Amino acid sequence: MGWTGQNRKVERKEVTEFLRGEFAGRHEILDCVVRNNEAYLAVKNTETGITSGWVVLLKLKRNETLYKDMNEDMGPMYFNCPKRIIKKLSPTDNPTSIAWRFGCINKQPRLDHSVYDHVKSVLC
Repeated sequence: MGWTGQNRKVERKEVTEFLRGEFAGRHEILDCVVRNNEAYLAVKNTETGITSGWVVLLKLKRNETLYKDMNEDMGPMYFNCPKRIIKKLSPTDNPTSIAWRFGCINKQPRLDHSVYDHVKSVLC
């Protein structure tokens, strides 16, 4: 999978609105957190109502904006997703998604029991 882009620079503070425009239609961004050159999103599929985790890699250059999006079921190897995003995701039985969520939660210094219970309910 390649990168998608536009010939204009998007400022870091505009990333959420930029991605809302890019994903509009079939997807609704419920929450977005940008960490360095990674955006973590809770994305609701407007057709199914299922909310899943997405990682969007960013390249914010002088005259262009590039991004590469990955759904959690693609097994992205980026685990800086905050707990607040994980909490908004729909339950899943997809092992790749579960592994990604678990990896993100383990990166957190303090494990919130409601997040643990959410992941545990999916694993068991």
